Amino acid sequence: VDAEILVLAKAVLKDCERKQKTNNSKYPTLADAINERLRDAVGETHWTQARKIQKQLVINQQLKKLKALKAKTACYARGNASQPTETATATRRISRGVSRNDEETEGGGTGGGGVQQ
Repeated sequence: VDAEILVLAKAVLKDCERKQKTNNSKYPTLADAINERLRDAVGETHWTQARKIQKQLVINQQLKKLKALKAKTACYARGNASQPTETATATRRISRGVSRNDEETEGGGTGGGGVQQ
């Protein structure tokens, strides 16, 4: 972690939050302000690396949930068809590296039955 970049990023976040609270921001939401200003402040290289880390974290969380779901479904009788379908849906989503939120925001929602975040 680059200490100077970290200090800069924290300052940008605090400034974004302060401006949003006082309605002195040119951005409609705090998320929009953070997205643009922080990206500009840290540069594309750091921004891209942070996004990769964030996506991997989401995948790891989903894998953990999938493992718990598989353990849960193992407890059900073999004839219960709804449980394996939910597990299969979650497995496909994780193998594509897509979170449920990504699918919903891109218009490709699962229609239910996926892993809850």
